[in-house]
Amino acid sequence: YNIYEVDGEMVGQQYPSDTGPIDILAISKDKKTLLVVELKKGRVSDSVVGQIQRYMGFVKLDLAEKNQKVKGVIIGLEDDLRLTRALSVTTDIDFYKYKVNFKLYKVLSIFVYKLSQPFSSEFFGIAVGVFAFW
Repeated sequence: YNIYEVDGEMVGQQYPSDTGPIDILAISKDKKTLLVVELKKGRVSDSVVGQIQRYMGFVKLDLAEKNQKVKGVIIGLEDDLRLTRALSVTTDIDFYKYKVNFKLYKVLSIFVYKLSQPFSSEFFGIAVGVFAFW
């Protein structure tokens, strides 16, 4: 999939619709499918199913060509039983969970230098070395 474009300009992020902005609107590489992506932080409730169906309806009626399909994807951290039940009777909407994993690494030690003293060539070499690394 690629981000949806109009006249060569990517317009598929926060794409405006008559029922609210679509988080991401994409199109398959073969141009046969338009994909509506709804991003949610945290737990996803069943109300998002109605939301994405409204967006998909807008895309189907106002943007899709006669031979194009419209699919939806909901992306969130967690689901619940209500969402599972609602999605079990819908077609062309998938749910994906995301997982965030990051680590912090110390990359630079801070040193203090008295500015009242003149800079020596040794200090300049250290400073350049530290900033070049950073």
